[in-house]
Amino acid sequence: MSENTTPPNPRIRINPEYASMVPKQSPEEYESLKQSIKEENGLYVPIIVNQNCVILDGHHRYKACQELGIEPETVVKEFNNELDEQLFVVDCNLVRRQLNSFQRTELALRSNQYLRQLQKEMSR
Repeated sequence: MSENTTPPNPRIRINPEYASMVPKQSPEEYESLKQSIKEENGLYVPIIVNQNCVILDGHHRYKACQELGIEPETVVKEFNNELDEQLFVVDCNLVRRQLNSFQRTELALRSNQYLRQLQKEMSR
Protein backbone atom coordinates (compact mmCIF):
# COMPACT_ATOMS: atom_id res chain seq x y z
CA MET A 1 0.00 0.00 0.00
CA SER A 2 1.17 3.53 -0.73
CA GLU A 3 1.43 6.05 2.07
CA ASN A 4 -1.84 7.71 0.98
CA THR A 5 -3.79 4.47 1.00
CA THR A 6 -5.57 3.39 4.13
CA PRO A 7 -6.72 -0.06 5.16
CA PRO A 8 -10.38 -0.95 4.55
CA ASN A 9 -12.72 1.14 6.63
CA PRO A 10 -16.16 -0.14 7.64
CA ARG A 11 -17.23 3.42 8.40
CA ILE A 12 -17.36 4.47 4.74
CA ARG A 13 -20.47 6.55 4.19
CA ILE A 14 -22.39 7.96 1.26
CA ASN A 15 -23.49 11.59 1.11
CA PRO A 16 -26.77 11.61 -0.90
CA GLU A 17 -25.86 14.98 -2.45
CA TYR A 18 -22.54 13.66 -3.72
CA ALA A 19 -24.10 10.39 -4.87
CA SER A 20 -26.69 12.35 -6.86
CA MET A 21 -23.87 14.05 -8.79
CA VAL A 22 -22.77 10.70 -10.16
CA PRO A 23 -24.83 9.68 -13.19
CA LYS A 24 -25.86 6.05 -12.95
CA GLN A 25 -24.07 3.58 -15.15
CA SER A 26 -26.03 1.41 -17.53
CA PRO A 27 -26.51 -2.18 -16.32
CA GLU A 28 -23.93 -3.29 -18.90
CA GLU A 29 -21.35 -0.71 -17.76
CA TYR A 30 -21.91 -1.62 -14.12
CA GLU A 31 -21.59 -5.37 -14.76
CA SER A 32 -18.38 -4.73 -16.71
CA LEU A 33 -16.97 -2.73 -13.80
CA LYS A 34 -18.01 -5.40 -11.33
CA GLN A 35 -16.44 -8.15 -13.44
CA SER A 36 -13.20 -6.17 -13.70
CA ILE A 37 -13.05 -5.77 -9.92
CA LYS A 38 -13.78 -9.47 -9.46
CA GLU A 39 -11.07 -10.55 -11.91
CA GLU A 40 -8.50 -8.27 -10.31
CA ASN A 41 -9.63 -9.38 -6.83
CA GLY A 42 -10.03 -5.76 -5.85
CA LEU A 43 -9.86 -2.24 -7.11
CA TYR A 44 -7.37 -0.88 -9.58
CA VAL A 45 -8.21 2.67 -8.41
CA PRO A 46 -8.90 3.27 -4.69
CA ILE A 47 -12.05 5.02 -3.52
CA ILE A 48 -11.45 8.62 -2.49
CA VAL A 49 -13.04 9.66 0.80
CA ASN A 50 -12.85 12.77 2.94
CA GLN A 51 -11.54 12.84 6.50
CA ASN A 52 -15.02 11.74 7.69
CA CYS A 53 -14.98 8.64 5.45
CA VAL A 54 -17.61 10.09 3.08
CA ILE A 55 -17.14 8.90 -0.51
CA LEU A 56 -16.03 11.67 -2.85
CA ASP A 57 -15.13 9.51 -5.83
CA GLY A 58 -15.89 5.83 -6.39
CA HIS A 59 -19.60 5.35 -5.67
CA HIS A 60 -20.03 2.64 -8.33
CA ARG A 61 -16.78 0.93 -7.36
CA TYR A 62 -17.85 0.92 -3.71
CA LYS A 63 -21.24 -0.62 -4.53
CA ALA A 64 -19.59 -3.30 -6.68
CA CYS A 65 -17.11 -4.13 -3.91
CA GLN A 66 -19.96 -4.46 -1.41
CA GLU A 67 -21.79 -6.86 -3.71
CA LEU A 68 -18.61 -8.89 -4.28
CA GLY A 69 -17.65 -8.95 -0.60
CA ILE A 70 -14.34 -7.18 -1.34
CA GLU A 71 -13.01 -4.57 1.08
CA PRO A 72 -12.07 -1.53 -1.01
CA GLU A 73 -8.93 0.48 -0.43
CA THR A 74 -9.45 4.17 0.23
CA VAL A 75 -7.45 7.34 -0.12
CA VAL A 76 -8.26 10.19 2.25
CA LYS A 77 -8.37 13.67 0.75
CA GLU A 78 -8.78 16.66 3.03
CA PHE A 79 -10.16 20.07 2.08
CA ASN A 80 -10.08 23.54 3.60
CA ASN A 81 -13.83 23.95 3.24
CA GLU A 82 -16.99 22.24 2.01
CA LEU A 83 -17.09 24.19 -1.26
CA ASP A 84 -13.63 22.97 -2.25
CA GLU A 85 -14.77 19.43 -1.49
CA GLN A 86 -17.92 19.84 -3.59
CA LEU A 87 -15.87 21.19 -6.50
CA PHE A 88 -13.61 18.15 -6.25
CA VAL A 89 -16.62 15.81 -6.49
CA VAL A 90 -17.91 17.66 -9.56
CA ASP A 91 -14.48 17.78 -11.20
CA CYS A 92 -13.94 14.04 -10.68
CA ASN A 93 -17.20 13.34 -12.43
CA LEU A 94 -16.62 15.76 -15.30
CA VAL A 95 -13.74 13.62 -16.55
CA ARG A 96 -15.76 10.41 -16.63
CA ARG A 97 -15.87 8.85 -20.07
CA GLN A 98 -19.43 7.53 -19.70
CA LEU A 99 -21.04 10.96 -19.40
CA ASN A 100 -23.12 12.29 -22.25
CA SER A 101 -23.20 15.99 -23.20
CA PHE A 102 -26.28 16.71 -21.07
CA GLN A 103 -24.70 15.12 -17.97
CA ARG A 104 -21.47 17.06 -18.52
CA THR A 105 -23.46 20.30 -18.84
CA GLU A 106 -25.36 19.60 -15.61
CA LEU A 107 -22.11 19.03 -13.73
CA ALA A 108 -20.48 22.11 -15.26
CA LEU A 109 -23.43 24.23 -14.13
CA ARG A 110 -23.15 22.80 -10.62
CA SER A 111 -19.43 23.54 -10.65
CA ASN A 112 -20.15 27.11 -11.69
CA GLN A 113 -22.60 27.44 -8.79
CA TYR A 114 -19.97 26.25 -6.29
CA LEU A 115 -17.35 28.55 -7.78
CA ARG A 116 -19.66 31.55 -7.38
CA GLN A 117 -20.31 30.58 -3.74
CA LEU A 118 -16.59 30.19 -3.13
CA GLN A 119 -15.93 33.58 -4.69
CA LYS A 120 -18.50 35.18 -2.36
CA GLU A 121 -16.89 33.50 0.65
CA MET A 122 -13.44 34.72 -0.35
CA SER A 123 -14.57 38.32 -0.92
CA ARG A 124 -15.90 38.68 2.62
